[in-house]
Amino acid sequence: MNVTLCVFSGMRNPEYKIESNDPDFETIKAALPKPGSLQLPSVLGYQGYLINIIGTGKSNISPCYSSIAIPCRFNPELEKMLFNKGPFDDTLRKWVFGALESGRNRKMEYMKVLLCVFSGMPDPEYNIESKDPDYNRIKSMLPEEGSVHLHSALGYRGYMIFIMPPGKKKIKERLSMIEVPRGYNPDLENLLFNKGEFDEELRNMVYGDQNPRSGQDPRSGFDQESKRHLHRDI
Repeated sequence: MNVTLCVFSGMRNPEYKIESNDPDFETIKAALPKPGSLQLPSVLGYQGYLINIIGTGKSNISPCYSSIAIPCRFNPELEKMLFNKGPFDDTLRKWVFGALESGRNRKMEYMKVLLCVFSGMPDPEYNIESKDPDYNRIKSMLPEEGSVHLHSALGYRGYMIFIMPPGKKKIKERLSMIEVPRGYNPDLENLLFNKGEFDEELRNMVYGDQNPRSGQDPRSGFDQESKRHLHRDI
């Protein structure tokens, strides 16, 4: 893993490597966002990290996932872990960690989640705050806006995710709207469901009927393995 700490203007940013035998390698890798899903801010001082994961040369592994951006305060724990892997002095530590701490009490974006399961009555709605330990993991698992859509069916249809700007509450003020149709990703759907405070009756309604529905997009239908995986996790 090649890491670039983006902190300077007008001079070369520090670069270093984290080897695959490092005890934190897999933890760091699992916390990374999707390649291309985020960008570094155009600001002076600490901006974040750029990560390149270099493959082993095996035919089933891509040689490089280039330019995975981790913007400042995307995940402070991950950013501190990355910093501690580099050969940096206390001056740079104070600069970077100071930037992370300065944003601790700032309002951050959040997710407004709609569990689409009812007909003729309001669907359950709840928020996932950016400080939630699974927030960035959930965000990295979301499909691209407009790439998939909910099915027109009775019962559980999936989720609608609204990425909300800091301090805003009305859905029309959203940054983006993302649909997660039933069966798109069982791991993601499990995470989303478990963030809501739902009773067993609603759990049974969502997980009790996993038979394919007529008219359902085949790209997001459950196969038998997905159903077993889903019930195992729940």
